[in-house]
Amino acid sequence: MPGRHVRMSVRWAFNFRAWSPTAEDWTLCNQCIQPEETHRISKFVFKKDAKSSMGDYAVLAAQGNCILGVDIMKLETRTDVASFFKTMRRQFTNEEWRVIQSPATDKEKLRLFFRLWCLKESYVKALGVGIGFEVGRLNFDLTTRNIDSNVTTDTTLKIDGTPMSEWAFEEQLLGNHCVAVAVNKNSRTSLENMENKKIATELLSSAGEFKVLDIKDIIKNVEPLSEPDMSFWENFQPKAEDPSQWKSKQAQKS
Repeated sequence: MPGRHVRMSVRWAFNFRAWSPTAEDWTLCNQCIQPEETHRISKFVFKKDAKSSMGDYAVLAAQGNCILGVDIMKLETRTDVASFFKTMRRQFTNEEWRVIQSPATDKEKLRLFFRLWCLKESYVKALGVGIGFEVGRLNFDLTTRNIDSNVTTDTTLKIDGTPMSEWAFEEQLLGNHCVAVAVNKNSRTSLENMENKKIATELLSSAGEFKVLDIKDIIKNVEPLSEPDMSFWENFQPKAEDPSQWKSKQAQKS
């Protein structure tokens, strides 16, 4: 409602992998991006990469007058765990590495690895400094070892051994993805002054939980930057969703 003051925040997620775009939606999305992005997206071989190149979800987090950062990581399995861990070891503290190595199986070790990496990314994104920050200086203490779809807020951070008590971290699972939001508590002001004139109340979060949106929720208020171009859809529509679907189509032809 116009002018309504809501003590809430925005935590949105969209599952690109599950999205099967219509011609209308795909064309409208193209109207909302820069021409160079249209060119880049058109080059992808598979639909899944054209929709989203990393994982299955895109996430957005925001709240009034607050410094925050968000990241999401797919909890993938790997066959090269030993060499992968050897390459990434220096990005973690000794304490964090002991946590990663504590489970008996590679699958559980990877879950902890990706969760810690997600936390580091969320903090660096909040700072806005990108890959130049030495994430090996960050030490996250996972008070709750196993997270689920409920929001966990008891993870703490030290940098070079110094507690960062002004930072809070919200974590949860979205399917087989972990999500982390880094929030600077000292930068937060009263959310009673946050006006949500265009955001429906049901799309707001009261406890840090992510709302999984439908494409219609995302595009209903967009303002296109260009005229419709159906060639963008004609480039996308014939492509296979992923390599497995392409192989299946090739097998049917032979």
